[in-house]
Amino acid sequence: MQEKQKPGRGRRWMRRLLVFLCLAPVVVWLLSLLIFSTSWGTGLVASRLEKKIGLDCEIESLGWTPWSGFFLKGLVLTAPDDFQSCGEVVRVAEVVVDPGWQHLMKKKLAVDQLQVGGVSVNLPVELVKHLAQKNQGGMIHIPHQQVNEGGELAVVEEPSERLESPKVAENGTPAESVKEGEVVEGHSSVQPVEAPKPKISHTPRMAISLGDVSLRVYSLRQPELEMKADAVAADFMLGGAPEKGELKIAEVSLGQEILLEDISWPLEWDGELLNLPEQLIEVKEVKVALSGAMRPVRGLPYGVQANLPEQKVSMVNILGSQFPIEIEKIAARQSLQGSLTNPRLVYGSSQAFFRDVVYQDSNDGTEVRFETGQAFFQLSPAGLVTPDFRWIGEEDAILGNGFLTAAGEGAMVVRLVGSAERAEGYERRAQAWREGFSLQMQPLETPDRWFSDVRVDLGAGGVTVSLEREETSPKILP
Repeated sequence: MQEKQKPGRGRRWMRRLLVFLCLAPVVVWLLSLLIFSTSWGTGLVASRLEKKIGLDCEIESLGWTPWSGFFLKGLVLTAPDDFQSCGEVVRVAEVVVDPGWQHLMKKKLAVDQLQVGGVSVNLPVELVKHLAQKNQGGMIHIPHQQVNEGGELAVVEEPSERLESPKVAENGTPAESVKEGEVVEGHSSVQPVEAPKPKISHTPRMAISLGDVSLRVYSLRQPELEMKADAVAADFMLGGAPEKGELKIAEVSLGQEILLEDISWPLEWDGELLNLPEQLIEVKEVKVALSGAMRPVRGLPYGVQANLPEQKVSMVNILGSQFPIEIEKIAARQSLQGSLTNPRLVYGSSQAFFRDVVYQDSNDGTEVRFETGQAFFQLSPAGLVTPDFRWIGEEDAILGNGFLTAAGEGAMVVRLVGSAERAEGYERRAQAWREGFSLQMQPLETPDRWFSDVRVDLGAGGVTVSLEREETSPKILP
């Protein structure tokens, strides 16, 4: 006859199972803390970050708790061997990630809260270029994109390296002049795009907090050329219903000069985009209307607009006394868009219109006046292009176009037009700049207007200046 199971045996089995279920998370937690507290554990995570970012990585400690989530302390990113003089590029004191356990229980990967504190970034532009080339397999040609009237990206052809001289009519004036606010075919239309109506995002809400962040972008070749933002802090929301946040910056400086202080700007999550509403700021006595937006999707695409309302500007205040130029009226529209995770993919465009521009020559006291002016610029991963810039006056005109590649090579053609008296003044300035150099100005169809086309090339050998119309013209390397 089969023996019956004792009543106490089943209860003992249930008790063991309950004890195991209670102790398993604790054991897993203790084992993970043990692993991450060792150099092997932190080295494993650091090596993966190195492969992803391209910078040497060190981590002081890692860990997690059921009540506060995952934490990382003492993250240091240093430049590769080719840029040893850079030292530390990024240092992060602490990162805390609350994964949102309720989402994990539903097999959804989400973050409820992200806190980052004590961040110091010292980024040389040469290192950014090096990493971009490494990640992209070298500089490649990417067609330029510009924003059309519908606010969509459109591909346009890059100009050829051979720059044509700016067209001038027989009477010595530009063949065409663009009226302020007009959109020229082939140039970017930088019209403000209406913000979309607020929508509720279906992605889980994530609160982001940044504190005690300092940013420094500089050049290894010229360390004095640096831009810094100190004591940056931000609190904002991504995902879910619309909500407001805030961005604070104690100081923004360029070189040794402070540009902005005590910044406090609102940030707005509208259900789809994180927006910086338009803020009117003043930099070196120039008013700028700044706005931006970022979409939290793969690549983190962003867009920035910096428009100049019509105003009077003195270039002396911006660039110093060596640029004695006064502009009675200037209005400009600039836009920039790209990807935060791939800095190389950046596109931009600019339109600027001028009225009553006066240049005071400090050498002979001559005043050169231009009644109107305009300039167009286009930026792409291939480089910077200016298909047209011109300053037009009754006695003088300066017209040109040019380009500068991402590799640091470029060219520009400038046409100088003026009366016979002005032509003599141009020649004197050319002689003062470089003894023996002559613009060799020649009359146009009308004898009261003289001109000269000057080509400037930038390459590995430096700057080369030559006269465009002569294939064997003398070249000067200042």
